[in-house]
Amino acid sequence: MPLIAFYIGSAYLLARESVWLAAVFSLLWVAVNVFMAGICARCPYRGGYCPGVCQLYFAPFLSLVMYKEKGSGPPSFKVDLALLGIFGMGSYAFAFYWLFRLYWQEHPLVVLGLLALLLLHMPLSFFILCPKCGYNDTCPMARVHKVVKKGGIPLVSDNVERIIVASGGSSIAGKLFAAQDVATNPTLVVVPGWPGNPDDVLGLGAFLSRRGVNVVMFNPRGLYGSGGEATFAHTLEDIEAVVEWVRTQGPEHGINREPLFLGGYSYGGGLALAYASKDPTIRCLISIAGTDHAQMIRQIEGDQQFARLIREVLESTAAPEGPARFDVDLSLKELSESQAILGLRENAANLADRSLLLIGGWEDENVTVDHSLLPFYRELRRHGARDIDFLVFHDDHEFAEVRTEMSQAILDWIQSKSALPW
Repeated sequence: MPLIAFYIGSAYLLARESVWLAAVFSLLWVAVNVFMAGICARCPYRGGYCPGVCQLYFAPFLSLVMYKEKGSGPPSFKVDLALLGIFGMGSYAFAFYWLFRLYWQEHPLVVLGLLALLLLHMPLSFFILCPKCGYNDTCPMARVHKVVKKGGIPLVSDNVERIIVASGGSSIAGKLFAAQDVATNPTLVVVPGWPGNPDDVLGLGAFLSRRGVNVVMFNPRGLYGSGGEATFAHTLEDIEAVVEWVRTQGPEHGINREPLFLGGYSYGGGLALAYASKDPTIRCLISIAGTDHAQMIRQIEGDQQFARLIREVLESTAAPEGPARFDVDLSLKELSESQAILGLRENAANLADRSLLLIGGWEDENVTVDHSLLPFYRELRRHGARDIDFLVFHDDHEFAEVRTEMSQAILDWIQSKSALPW
């Protein structure tokens, strides 16, 4: 990597002239990692593979020491990012100031070579590392990357309000991404994938709200900033509470009761459909790689290797290291006993009279098209469903490469179902 060569080359040349110059340069590099560690505390990759490791940074691992609980850390992403930028640029400026003073007269090509390495690193980082980062919907550079690649606009919302919804004696933390410039807007309630998301769900809140759709996203009980303990039953109750909040308190926050859409991603997609099967007032549903939890537990009970994998994934998200407060064994037991409530195919008969948008990824190995989505689609059709749109993108479970395209497809579908003068 060019940045590795730049750091090592600069440190070596500075050390040849003064060990103190090399020491200051190294301390600036350490400071970059300290502030980066605060960002890594909220990243799903911390402690494991991270594109930043390729840049000679140890922050993903330092974060495990500084912030033992995943999701903790300094309160402001923007402050961390600003300090990271200041010290990062400071380290570059310090190195080149002394390199020009010490080596320009006798070895100008060496200095220019190091400068070329740094300049080469910047576009490589922008086009290769940014889309893989855990903050590819949050960091300004990653949003700019999406603009350049997709020709869209940055995924940033101008009007975000934090909300608290009461459910089951606990407080549910969420966000309202309020639409702008349209007198009557549809509203989408969206449930995140496991183990929740403190910012947004696949960037939908920011994308849709800038285009006339209110988005309410929330973390069910036990996930991130929401109180209580995470269970499947609690999540279903929490969806009901948020839907009721939109209908009763939404006007106070400038959003409309109707038209109301319910959607979710992965874990949230499966639970949103399970809830809607018992609530006939929800007429329009969006499932993005929605998990068929009944099919999943059947696979767990029949495949020991898959069962070990799922257990490892769940345990990695459990508090205090992870953001989810739940009991793995009790959750698997609840899942086994609730297949009739949580299964997609089991609920197909109750969902056949709704408008449904099903989204999957051809490369998705978590919620596969052939084992999860197609059987659900066929069961819906068997029960007489006619209003189904089924979209499959060439991407994996994260939909990182097609988010703008997918978000636009969701927007088009919502507009077509809203019966509003768009």
